[in-house]
Amino acid sequence: MEPENRNGQEGNEALPTDDTPTDWFNMGCSLATTGKPVEAERALKIAINEQEEYPIAWAILSAVLLSQGRETDAEKAGKMALGQCKDLKMTWPKLRSIMFAHAIQKGEDWKSPRRVRFEISNTTEWGITLTKLSESSNEKLDKIGAIQEETSDPTIIVDHDEGIADEEVTLKVMEETPTLQEVSIDDSRSAEVWFSLGRDHLNAKEFDKAEVAYMRGLTLNPENGDALLRVGSLLMRRNAYDKAEDSLVLAVKYIPENPEAWFQLGICLQESERWVESVDALKMAKDLNPQNPEVWVKLGEADFFRSLYQEAASSFLRALRINPDHIYAMFYLGRCMEYRGNENHALRIYNKLLNINPKDPEILEELAKSFHRLGSTNDAQRAKSLAAYHRKSKL
Repeated sequence: MEPENRNGQEGNEALPTDDTPTDWFNMGCSLATTGKPVEAERALKIAINEQEEYPIAWAILSAVLLSQGRETDAEKAGKMALGQCKDLKMTWPKLRSIMFAHAIQKGEDWKSPRRVRFEISNTTEWGITLTKLSESSNEKLDKIGAIQEETSDPTIIVDHDEGIADEEVTLKVMEETPTLQEVSIDDSRSAEVWFSLGRDHLNAKEFDKAEVAYMRGLTLNPENGDALLRVGSLLMRRNAYDKAEDSLVLAVKYIPENPEAWFQLGICLQESERWVESVDALKMAKDLNPQNPEVWVKLGEADFFRSLYQEAASSFLRALRINPDHIYAMFYLGRCMEYRGNENHALRIYNKLLNINPKDPEILEELAKSFHRLGSTNDAQRAKSLAAYHRKSKL
């Protein structure tokens, strides 16, 4: 997520006139060339969140991060740019060396932030690299340069460093009124507008839009634990577990008293079959809310998939004390009994589960297999028929 502002700046920049990836990208470039890396990073991340296949934006973001000494983050962004641009036949170390040699310019003194040079050139390595990236992104460098050239506004500054033949265009961002709502450009207030919009989209089950809104809010207020939790959950919906984990780790940092944050982190770790690691997070969730049966089920699964059937059975029993008709707790408890050789007990549990009439075809199909193994042919056929019926009803 967003780092602290290393330059001690407020981060209160204007919003672009139009809310498109290109406009956010242009703003990010302008901010980067004027030595405002934090604000530039925010704008570029918004552009990328809206349009992930955006190699030139990834490259400029990489240069911005590199100018701040954030090597790991810069490498990730740089590799995204290289992976999305087929015309660039180079490795990350090569791109990094080009950025240090041509893209990053030191400030006038040690207190001044570094700037990122944005070149319109076919003669330097950085200019050639940007040209190929812009073509892959369907962006034209001359159009971006024209933004600065076509206006006579005195706030626009064109710098020509000694010994540098190529143009470096810098733009001082003018104060504008936000387009989302009539609010002042204040990080906390503006962030809350995006978070509110995210909640609205979430309630309407517009998950993609909710994710974008929350991410935009987090660029302004990166320490909002609830937003980090929501983003983590939304990322898990589309199986982006690595990114989800990053978000949820921050969520539990900022809202450690929230059992849902720990619970979601535990689930995320289990999706990668990191059963042992998930236990610590799930135990935190359990300690904060011991009456949540889902936490006990997930704790049981962590032991079950490590073949610790006795310990798993204890957790599934705790879940069933809270919710006696919990389908998954009952199914896995039966499995624990079966795998420990207590087939009669397992059969009783499976019959009770079948009488509850579960509607999950996968559970019913597994039940049919279990009944077959235990010699209960009639129950196996009944479970198989129900599985077929519910699977068909979902089509």
